[in-house]
Amino acid sequence: MARVRAASATTEEHAANLEQVNRQVSELNQRLAANMKQLQEAQEEIVRRGKMAQLGQLTATVAHEIRNPLGAVRTAAFLLERKTKDKELGIEPMLQRISNGVTRCDNIITQLLDFARSSTPQIQEQDFDAWLEKTVEEEAQKLPATVTVECRLGLGGRSAAFDPGRLQRAVINLVTNASEAMVGKGEDAGKFAGTSPTIVVATTLTPRGLEFSVSDNGPGIAEENLEKILEPLFTTKNFGTGLGLPAVQKILEQHGGGLEVTSKAGEGARFTAWMPLQQPQQQQEAA
Repeated sequence: MARVRAASATTEEHAANLEQVNRQVSELNQRLAANMKQLQEAQEEIVRRGKMAQLGQLTATVAHEIRNPLGAVRTAAFLLERKTKDKELGIEPMLQRISNGVTRCDNIITQLLDFARSSTPQIQEQDFDAWLEKTVEEEAQKLPATVTVECRLGLGGRSAAFDPGRLQRAVINLVTNASEAMVGKGEDAGKFAGTSPTIVVATTLTPRGLEFSVSDNGPGIAEENLEKILEPLFTTKNFGTGLGLPAVQKILEQHGGGLEVTSKAGEGARFTAWMPLQQPQQQQEAA
């Protein structure tokens, strides 16, 4: 009987040891999988940064090389318009198309630069609501007359630290994007998404900092496109570059924030930007 018990104890001990080894192997496999995932993410980030650096150099060169002749075209069109004014030559529509084309090319270059730019933002502190209201009012003048723009500002004069030049381009991009989603270029009323196209720009203070949102009552974003909408080069427009929203997201990330999109098909879309009231450098100086 003693031998049987000893054999049984040995078998149980082996089983316990085997179970422990299996547990350790399973834990090692899980750690290995986690480490492999971290390594892959690190490699992808290195590749992404390398590509972004190359893209930054390329876009800076392209911007310089293209903006010079664009400036010459813009100046020539302006001089032609002045010299032919009131002469009824019938070339005004052609001059306008030249001007529109130059503006569009310039906007594309700006989006490329915003997407590729990696320099530190030039931070200023000012009343955010007052700045935003002025920016939106100026941009609203350039939108089709059928689009209504409302400001619902809720920061109550609170100051924020941000780069006004870069953030202005982000706001303009979001407002323009909302307008185009509802009325396109505003030239064909039959293609408008609704009878009362409206954009609402709102601000609020949340635990994560300052938030401002741009909402529209347009057609919304299809569910299959919602996850792709912030990907570079993705666009559903026949006249878009697919860099506008990624550029906005990049600008907000440079301010320590981000961009969120919520939408349902047929119910419009809301783009919510957020960032801290103070930038990290300011927080360190305050400490």
